Amino acid sequence: MNRKSYPKNWDRNEAAGSDWLRGFMERNPVLSLRTPEATSLSRSTSFNKHTVGVFFDKLREVLAREQFPPSSIWNVDESGLITVHKPGKIIAEKGVKQVGKVTSGERGSLVALWSPEKYYNTAAADWMLMNPGKTITIYEVAGLLGIAFPQAVTPKNIMSGFISSGIWPLNSNIFTDYEFLTSYVTDRPNPVKEPLPLVENSVASSSEISGQTTPTKLPKAKEHFTPEEIRPFPKAPPRIAQSARGRKRGSSRILTDTPEKNKIENVIAKTKKT
Repeated sequence: MNRKSYPKNWDRNEAAGSDWLRGFMERNPVLSLRTPEATSLSRSTSFNKHTVGVFFDKLREVLAREQFPPSSIWNVDESGLITVHKPGKIIAEKGVKQVGKVTSGERGSLVALWSPEKYYNTAAADWMLMNPGKTITIYEVAGLLGIAFPQAVTPKNIMSGFISSGIWPLNSNIFTDYEFLTSYVTDRPNPVKEPLPLVENSVASSSEISGQTTPTKLPKAKEHFTPEEIRPFPKAPPRIAQSARGRKRGSSRILTDTPEKNKIENVIAKTKKT
């Protein structure tokens, strides 16, 4: 299509081969094969310009009204610690297909806590080494977290987390368009009204009167096409209003404002009655 020659088997297989991929990686040494971090579709599509913009508008409003210092900003998100830790990398002989390391079991119990996962996994691996033949239970999780917590919660790490998210110092433009690409599958254009049809002029032009015809100028053929023009990215269908578990969709809110506070109190009152 772009007047470039390519192997005929690309048409037959409808895809480029491994030789092309190998050459592509050699031509672009800045790229490497990475293992992606699992991210849910709901989380990735909710991270879009509109949602982030609403969050920063609310944060800016609270900061201007309350004038509190950064020491009063807290991260209250929680994560889960499981009794089966993720083993770290080890050095092994080349050619060995399977390299194993002992863990507490195939599946573990989940404990909802704030989780410095990297340091917790290290502490869990050390515990397994010092307690051969034993498994980690929920009663050891708190002790392992106590080892990992001071290593993870340092002033440098805390400040880095607030700086990288644009919370403090306040930076509502911290995220670029590139970082919003995961929400592209749910982006839908705003409805556009169709223009009114043009009313044809009843007066004949001079070319029509003289009988001469003006040659129509054809548009220049396009020579280059982007991958998206050839094969557009897929779009997700519209979301349902409520999930199967009955959880309503949330949004950024200032919970201490009177309207939001009243809504929460009404929900709590209805829950107590039932």
